[in-house]
Amino acid sequence: MNFRCKKAFQGLVVISAVWMMSACEALNQFRQQANNQHNATQAMCVSPEHEDAFGAFCKPSTWLQFLLEVQALTWPERMQSIDDLGDEPVNVLKKILLSQGADTPYQDRLRAQNWIVKISGDTSQVMQVLLTDLIYENSKQLLEFESAITILSRVNSRQEKLISQLELTLSEREQKIQKQQDQVEQLLKIETDLIEQNRNEKR
Repeated sequence: MNFRCKKAFQGLVVISAVWMMSACEALNQFRQQANNQHNATQAMCVSPEHEDAFGAFCKPSTWLQFLLEVQALTWPERMQSIDDLGDEPVNVLKKILLSQGADTPYQDRLRAQNWIVKISGDTSQVMQVLLTDLIYENSKQLLEFESAITILSRVNSRQEKLISQLELTLSEREQKIQKQQDQVEQLLKIETDLIEQNRNEKR
């Protein structure tokens, strides 16, 4: 990986770390606001239907705890958990949160964006804002950054291939020129030998 790709990859890691920190901070602030209310579940679930759909995830503290727990898991472990979950709203929400790690592949992160769109119709306005502002928009930036890295890598790969082809062409031309020079030198030597022979014969 060349210098530009390394810098881009490092930038992606930094952005992912910043996202996780901002996510935890935002959830902490949200939880503090919710705890000041008489009923914390009303912070994100404003109807019995929402409470039935999301259960404990009506509480911001559950989001924070879940994010902290999955942060320690590798992508293969999180992917297995995603495969084991069903399509109920609360499980789709878990899948979304499981897909936010820095090591989540591009296609899986993009799939989580589609899940956010899918689940938004089942959430309250407050939860919808949290999903959109905290997860969707941040993940969108990561996807754009990863896409830029992919394009840069492809451009670099094409450039490296072109350079290799030019080097090969140059090497072949140098060999051809050297061969021509050798032939010219041989002809000059023959000509010199003939001239010398003629001189000797005249003597």
